[in-house]
Amino acid sequence: MKEFVNTKSNHHPGLRVLKFLLILALILPATISVALVVRLSPNASCAVPEPADLQAVALTFDDGPSDPGTARILDILSHYRVHATFFVVGARARQHPDLIGRMVREGHDLGNHTYSHPRQKLTAAQLRHQILKTDRLLHGLTGIHFRLFRPSAHWRDKEVLPTSYQLGYPVILASVIPRDWERPGVEVIVKRIAGETQAGSVILLHDGGQGSRTVDALDEIITDLLRRRYVFRTISEMIRDKRMLPASEVRKWLPPYRRNARPSGSRVTLFVPHKDFSDRGRTVQRTS
Repeated sequence: MKEFVNTKSNHHPGLRVLKFLLILALILPATISVALVVRLSPNASCAVPEPADLQAVALTFDDGPSDPGTARILDILSHYRVHATFFVVGARARQHPDLIGRMVREGHDLGNHTYSHPRQKLTAAQLRHQILKTDRLLHGLTGIHFRLFRPSAHWRDKEVLPTSYQLGYPVILASVIPRDWERPGVEVIVKRIAGETQAGSVILLHDGGQGSRTVDALDEIITDLLRRRYVFRTISEMIRDKRMLPASEVRKWLPPYRRNARPSGSRVTLFVPHKDFSDRGRTVQRTS
């Protein structure tokens, strides 16, 4: 009886080894295949939670599309795999439908920058016409209604916020404005952006034919911000991630006539990082 028990116990380690090998045979092929997919696929990615203090900024371009400026900007953005937001002028979009299509295909965000870029003050009816005419055009070209609006001028005018809210458009301004339309030179544009950008910044540039300086500066702008560990987001992503302030929270800082503006929906957002709020910092953003 003793010998039988001893014999069984002598085989016990072997059984454990056998079980281990069987389990390994089941798990190892799946492990190897996953490793190969992640290692060999150029588009492989995994969901990694982003840090709470992510330094997100948004590149935005006004007044386009134009040729060849917008195409060169798209080439640079594609090279760095950066997505931006283009606030397009309807009349220019009509002239360059191919560039609008390319923006959408390459994952960029689009916004409405009126149809004819008027510089004079508009009545509510005139502003509504400008916004809706551009929306109809962009929808016809892309099949998408883009719900972002940046006024071409006079954003302080009392007609702008109520009209855009009634149409369901968030008004998107900017916090970093290098004044590239003045054509100050590449070094000046880069220096102004480098000196003013912080987490949550919305950077305003132009692709509407202001010359090659903005395009020439873009490579250095992106390189510098990447080196400083910023990541680029579109405006829609900034709103989705609650990195832009809801209108209800900004209303208390607005002039009285603008406090009465009411969003038409809960997702309408106002981003007003302007001198009006200099006592609260260059960028109005959620602090929680």
